[in-house]
Amino acid sequence: MGVDLTDFPQGLADQLGIDLFAGQILAACIMLALLLFPTLFLTKKFNFPTITALIMGMLGLGFCVAVGWLPIWLFTVICMVIALMFSKQVIGIFQRGS
Repeated sequence: MGVDLTDFPQGLADQLGIDLFAGQILAACIMLALLLFPTLFLTKKFNFPTITALIMGMLGLGFCVAVGWLPIWLFTVICMVIALMFSKQVIGIFQRGS
């Protein structure tokens, strides 16, 4: 009589009348919202760097991939987009160092 987390996207999709893929994306968005909203509020209140929210987001997405809620290719695409967003900052750090 336990809870099976891997069936959550399918149950969500069945209840809402949408595809399984849409249910997986919705389940991943719910998980991200549960992790990121408190993290963003705390980083704003205590002046933590925003990289903390990025780390929590990646942990949440990794959890979603691990339990089968999110396809691995979508996780990879999200990581590539985030890497492209921060590429100018990384290049700037290495150019200042030399």
